[in-house]
Amino acid sequence: MKTRKLLLFSAIFIVQQFAWGQHQNGFQSFFGQESTKWNGVTEYYDVPWENHILCITNDTLIDSRYYKKVAYSAIYWYNEYSEGRDSSYDFYLSEDSTTGKLWCRYQNENDDFIIADMSLSLGDTIWLPNYVDYRDSIMYTVQDTLTYDGHYTIVLYEEFSNRSIKFIEGVGCSNLFDYLRLPIIGSQLVCCHKDGDLFYHCSVEGWPEEDCVVHTVGINECEENHIIRVWPNPCNDWIYINGGEHIKTAKLFDLTGRLLLDNISCMDKIFLTNIPQGVFLLCIETNYSKSQIKIIKQ
Repeated sequence: MKTRKLLLFSAIFIVQQFAWGQHQNGFQSFFGQESTKWNGVTEYYDVPWENHILCITNDTLIDSRYYKKVAYSAIYWYNEYSEGRDSSYDFYLSEDSTTGKLWCRYQNENDDFIIADMSLSLGDTIWLPNYVDYRDSIMYTVQDTLTYDGHYTIVLYEEFSNRSIKFIEGVGCSNLFDYLRLPIIGSQLVCCHKDGDLFYHCSVEGWPEEDCVVHTVGINECEENHIIRVWPNPCNDWIYINGGEHIKTAKLFDLTGRLLLDNISCMDKIFLTNIPQGVFLLCIETNYSKSQIKIIKQ
């Protein structure tokens, strides 16, 4: 009997060590290398299905922390698709991949709130914004941890409202769309695309995987107006800015704020031969937005 208990304890210990070993070097990023889009589905009383899409754009430095700006675009399904882009719902996300934490910040506000934490264990608690009023918080308890469709998942439960949500590694919070301050009822994250590929799909009745696509309606505006890509990054002696035709001004600064390059032409290669190795900020202004992109010269 003692031997059996010892073997059971050893097996549990090995499983725990294996799970920890998978994540002790950090968690998978919530963002893709080139682009990220999240699809969420909402069921209304008058409109059966509504497909919300979030497009991840450039790095932005706010209060010494890097964020990804998230551009909101809604594709509605009611006999046909139509576009409902509204920039007033754009917001910012920042992550710490070592702990798998994801923070959200709204436009014109100074405070972050956490919306994912992959480092939690069974029985742990976390305070999350109330999906009805984000200024209020609700305590959730970790009810289960599992791997779903290849993604490490933490299941959280809130007893008062009998509500469950999930943190999904590399994807985010299953109720991400509840934090858009929209009148969303029963919203949930159904799909996550990274670099143009379907990365995650949660099966929902009436929403098969073949319909889990990023529809082109409204997305071109989201990409063309917001996304500026710089490559290679890290770089050596030159960089190229993709989307330069939309740029009004571009300037390169070091981390102390000293201007290194001004009036950068974004239609050709930008040579950095006289720039030392290190980390710099490329500040770009387009007709639609301002952004700061971190550049690493090796």
